[in-house]
Amino acid sequence: MKNFIILICLLLPLWSFSQVFSGTGGPISDNGTHSYFQLSVSGLPSVIDTSFGLEAACVNITHTNVSDLIISLISPNGKEVELSSRNGGDGDNYSNTCFNSQAPTPIYLGAAPFSAWYEPEGFLSLVNTGQDPNGIWTLHIFDAAPFSFSGNLTSWSLEFGPHPSVPFSFTHSQLPLVVISTEGVLIPDEPKIVAQMKVIDNGPGQSNFLTDTGNVYQGWIGIEVRGKSSSWQPKKSFSLETRHADSTGLEVSLLGMPEDEDWVLIGNFADKSLLRNFYAYHLYRKMGRWAPRMEFCELVIDGEYQGIYLLGERIKRGGDRVPIATISPEDTQGTELTGGYIFKLDWEDPGDIGWNSNYPAINASWALRYLLVYPKPENTQPAQVAYLKSYVDSFEYAMMSPNFADPVQGYRQFIDEASFVDYILLTELTRDIDGYRLSTYLHKDKNGEIVAGPPWDYDLSWGNANYANGYLTSGWNYQSQATYSNQLAFWWVKFFEDPQFKEDLKCRWLELKEDVLNPQQMKNEMDSLAAVLSVATSNNFKKWPILGIYVWPNTYPYPQTYLGEVTNLKNWASERITWLDTRWSGNCTIGTTEHPGSIPLRISPNPNSGTFFLEVPAGEEPGEVVLTDLSGRRIFQETLTSSPAQFSLNLVPGIYFLTYRNANGIQTERMVVE
Repeated sequence: MKNFIILICLLLPLWSFSQVFSGTGGPISDNGTHSYFQLSVSGLPSVIDTSFGLEAACVNITHTNVSDLIISLISPNGKEVELSSRNGGDGDNYSNTCFNSQAPTPIYLGAAPFSAWYEPEGFLSLVNTGQDPNGIWTLHIFDAAPFSFSGNLTSWSLEFGPHPSVPFSFTHSQLPLVVISTEGVLIPDEPKIVAQMKVIDNGPGQSNFLTDTGNVYQGWIGIEVRGKSSSWQPKKSFSLETRHADSTGLEVSLLGMPEDEDWVLIGNFADKSLLRNFYAYHLYRKMGRWAPRMEFCELVIDGEYQGIYLLGERIKRGGDRVPIATISPEDTQGTELTGGYIFKLDWEDPGDIGWNSNYPAINASWALRYLLVYPKPENTQPAQVAYLKSYVDSFEYAMMSPNFADPVQGYRQFIDEASFVDYILLTELTRDIDGYRLSTYLHKDKNGEIVAGPPWDYDLSWGNANYANGYLTSGWNYQSQATYSNQLAFWWVKFFEDPQFKEDLKCRWLELKEDVLNPQQMKNEMDSLAAVLSVATSNNFKKWPILGIYVWPNTYPYPQTYLGEVTNLKNWASERITWLDTRWSGNCTIGTTEHPGSIPLRISPNPNSGTFFLEVPAGEEPGEVVLTDLSGRRIFQETLTSSPAQFSLNLVPGIYFLTYRNANGIQTERMVVE
């Protein structure tokens, strides 16, 4: 019997047991180039899958600032899996550090020096999909902060066995599904790579399955990682372009949003409520201004579940986006030179075009720098940059003059004051930690003034930042930015030295408090949005197990549940409104001033059952009626040529927003369907 048992063991296939293949290392380049280290695998079965495949990848790295490093694994057929991206802060070394999908701790929650088993940022299961493992495997290491700290890969290894990494279990969602296939190519920071995408939305209350055909979109895209600090996060955000097969842009409508070719997928990793970006933009649109439309979805890339995302619009010029005139390289003089332009205050990227202000940022010895967003650098002429600089210079000079607040000779001749009022109100309400200084957009139409906005990047707002007073419900955000940063334009502070501007802020605040910024209404809206996400959040936080723990730059306490995160958000917003209510200065009563550009708009009855009359004042120019739901999805659109007009729509009960836009302005009103 003993001999028989030995014989059976000898007959078992070699790959019933784990096998380890080891490789050597070498210096990690610190000059902006990539380092590749190869390892040869042989003698394994010709197919690896969910029954036998890659179980773990282990590394030994000496480096005195491991957060500089991006580490990934490339299989023989070219599939690339991210193991760790810029984790560990300024700590040292990966010592006997192994990556395994069943490890108890994600690498992004670990601390350097790393010396344990961790779940990688990417998905080792991507290589266990039927490929031949025999061949050359490559460890790819990139030092993303060149010319600073050097390091070495001492050794590395791969382990194959009968307990391979398998995909996250996910088959369907009640949110729209975005499914992307790169065929295993790691999505880079830039440039965009070619991929396939399908978007599935079978309607409210219906399930969307991974196996469904893309009934919203199915076709080619270009995609890349986007963001600054967000690009370090394990749940990446992406910029994408819908394309024809020849890689030229293809304008399409996604999830009810107007047709375009440029889109974003926002991960909101640090915002555990998943609502902050969406809700900030939602409020700004209710204030009658353009902000990016966003739709919640769940994202799958190469068969791996990524979590809840926002699919939405990128800031760009367009009739349905930032509504400014086009400008061409030929437009270098006269009226055509005056616009339109989009520019911003932000971190500068290679290739950006910009100009230096004549004045330094607050607390800085260097000049404030403006960056041009539209037109793109390759389509921009020096005369256009010179014109825009000259115009902004004039605004800044007026702001520095003794009579800067003069209604005729002061700064008001250069800006759309009402837009700055609305932008400041949103930035103060949310206490956006990047507000006023980063991701801060401005635009100027042909023959027009400087307009503040659109808003962008509000995931670290609404109390979700543990620095620069971002967590406090009291205090002015602009003062905190002036104290803690060295990137703030001086003119944000100067606005608060103008008594009339401060009174305008108060009047507009009181106007908005009647509806848009009504605290109870805001709580109800947040609850409604959270209810939409409630089913999907279990998968999102199973994939990203960050509830109840600190993720940069979260504010303590850290709720253990998603409902707790939403409750924290609502309570913070309510306390912030209470503080602001008593801090606006000036004499103002509701209705004493009319917000510039508004159109007195009347909806009756309101609430209604889907049949209502829309009435605008006699003599108003013909305009466009747009009805959107609470998520911003366009439900109805029509040109109104006479008033009053009756509309009968088949609407489910809920809250809607009706916007009327004509040559004289824009107005949005809340409508309730019972």
